[in-house]
Amino acid sequence: MKKLIGLFTFLFAFSVNAGLINGSFEEPVITGQMQLVTPAAMPGWETTDSAFEVWANGFLGFPSHTGNQFVELNAYIAGTLSQVVSGIAATKEIGWEFAHRSRTGGLETMRLQITDLGLDNTFGTSDDTDLFNDTFDAGINSWQVNSGSGIFALGNDIKFAYSAVYAVGGISVGNLLDSASFGLGVGGAVVPEPSSLAIFGLGILGLAIRARKRA
Repeated sequence: MKKLIGLFTFLFAFSVNAGLINGSFEEPVITGQMQLVTPAAMPGWETTDSAFEVWANGFLGFPSHTGNQFVELNAYIAGTLSQVVSGIAATKEIGWEFAHRSRTGGLETMRLQITDLGLDNTFGTSDDTDLFNDTFDAGINSWQVNSGSGIFALGNDIKFAYSAVYAVGGISVGNLLDSASFGLGVGGAVVPEPSSLAIFGLGILGLAIRARKRA
């Protein structure tokens, strides 16, 4: 019975949500207050830089927005951190949310770009569709939480990318990022009704309960 309940829970969760892996950069757990993490060691994310600059909660006086760790977009260069998300059906409304903060004072700017990768599920080809593309500013005094919705999936893989645009400290200093989230029900997006998969799971669960009672 517990296995059936677990299976149903998994099926239902998958049917209503798909999102970013390691969105608050809690893995890997770093040693010390700041660590440069190789791309191979960072679950979920890719970077155009040679490493991820991961900070611990409280490093240089900056608290995490969520959990115990966060990242700086400007590690060695003005980098782009990205993920490709699969499994969101066409016409479903998707939303996004993230926390952004300046490192050295003044406003710092980053870009969020969300791209449908087309039938070939490959970024940079002719069938890509730009679903969202905008810049965001943040100051040093607190985390700026940005969110939005009204984006509709086309049924292909979706690339979700954060890029450093401007940092007060130059190319390698600035744009702190935490609490990245994306998917159905995020940022005000409407959560769809349970899919046929979830309804099927309810039917299986009901049959299992009746069979157990008879036994």
